[in-house]
Amino acid sequence: RLAAGVAATGLASASVAIASSNAHCETGAASDGVYVEMRSSIFVINGFYMAMREKFTKPDASIYYYLVEWEPEKLSWADFRDKVLGSTDPKTAAAGSARREIFTNWKSLGLAAEPNV
Repeated sequence: RLAAGVAATGLASASVAIASSNAHCETGAASDGVYVEMRSSIFVINGFYMAMREKFTKPDASIYYYLVEWEPEKLSWADFRDKVLGSTDPKTAAAGSARREIFTNWKSLGLAAEPNV
């Protein structure tokens, strides 16, 4: 619903006020750093979203995703985020994490540029 609403509105840029005086607003974080507020029939997205989105919607861009499951009593979300995925900045990601491995091996993986935040 969120993605369809965003695409349908054609918003180019907007900023979101997390605290809103409009009682009919729903505000939340769609993901880390992406804040969305629904006002009446449109979605308002923080201003840097479109710049971030642009990187993933170029004709030659690819997005890969995985569905993963694990036992939370054996691996906490914090450890999954830090040790398995790695921090958002791949330069500072933990050794052995996915982001650090991609950062270290970006050329042999055929990426066009060194990964960054």
